[in-house]
Amino acid sequence: MFRQPVVIYQADLATLRKVREKAVGRGLGVAVYTEDMFKTGNDEDNRAAVRAYLGGDLNLVGLALYGPKTPMDKSLKGLTLHP
Repeated sequence: MFRQPVVIYQADLATLRKVREKAVGRGLGVAVYTEDMFKTGNDEDNRAAVRAYLGGDLNLVGLALYGPKTPMDKSLKGLTLHP
């Protein structure tokens, strides 16, 4: 399914918001996963659920980041690997 390595970290809401802000500022590709998305059944409703919030107000439960190693490392600095 993926062509790139996947590393999973754990973080609380405040930390996810900070990571998202850093990643966007560094020009990384960012996909968000919000709590509301798990209440919908299709992509169109998922997109509407995300559009309903300003970026800093998203109720994040996960992120996917893509980009060069150095900006990725800087954006994820201090996070703990998911057990």
